[in-house]
Amino acid sequence: MPENTRTARRTPARPKVLVVPESVYATLPRRGLLEQLRVQMIGSSQCTPGWRIEHSEFEEHTVVYCLTGKGVYDVTGRQWGVNPGDMFFIYPNTPHAHTADKKDPWAFHWVHFLGAACDPLLDALGVSRDRPVLRVGDDPRVASSFAEIYDTLYLGHTYPCLLHAAACLQQMLSHLALQRNYRASRREDPFELDRIIAFMRRHLAKPLAVETLAASCGLSPSHFSQQFKARTGHSPIDYFIRLKMQRAAELILTTRLKMNRIAAQLGYEDPYYFSRVFRKVMGSAPTQYREQRRAF
Repeated sequence: MPENTRTARRTPARPKVLVVPESVYATLPRRGLLEQLRVQMIGSSQCTPGWRIEHSEFEEHTVVYCLTGKGVYDVTGRQWGVNPGDMFFIYPNTPHAHTADKKDPWAFHWVHFLGAACDPLLDALGVSRDRPVLRVGDDPRVASSFAEIYDTLYLGHTYPCLLHAAACLQQMLSHLALQRNYRASRREDPFELDRIIAFMRRHLAKPLAVETLAASCGLSPSHFSQQFKARTGHSPIDYFIRLKMQRAAELILTTRLKMNRIAAQLGYEDPYYFSRVFRKVMGSAPTQYREQRRAF
């Protein structure tokens, strides 16, 4: 591609803009992802001190990601301070303005987009017309997503290019929604499910009792089991067995180990019992699973 995506983390050396004419979309099949999400315009800017721009309306959604410097976003009668790592959203047909700081003017990436998926994606981010600023931080995946969208559209306006640009935008926004959900769950939920699952993964080679897991959380076995199932849909031991079978499937497909060796690595002394458990979880016996799915 014409530009290395890693350069996106730095302040833009010069303004860049790429526009996809609406007439391009009019000639392409409006199906699948392009029916849900379409990139209209993308660019990056390094603003001069005090630079200000006002718009009475846009037909598209716009997302702006601040790289360096700071500024103010004015919308719906309120001012929002924007700093490095902040992202703000401009909704369609919403009068707004944004102003660069006079001493430390901002640099940012931005993208305009349309489609039926816009509102659900932004809802998942927790932003709205009344709360349009998202604290993202210095996230290399976000910066590289802007760069990849730009580089892809630089190649042309073919259907694959437009499809990939839309997929990059969707992935960036869904990544931010996932991060937001994860941070919120960590703040609100002291259960620390990810730590418990990591503990399970470290002990796949041996039996693991509910009492041991519960003790690691300072909970009674019954309360721990109730909390775990509420979050995963499975009892702790059932989930642990599924993790074992996930690892077994990996070993079956990526090694030439015999089934009794794989069973032993996962704490099963009886390979026939291991085979029954594997069939129950994965839908076929281990040897059949290897024959059907092995890639090499």
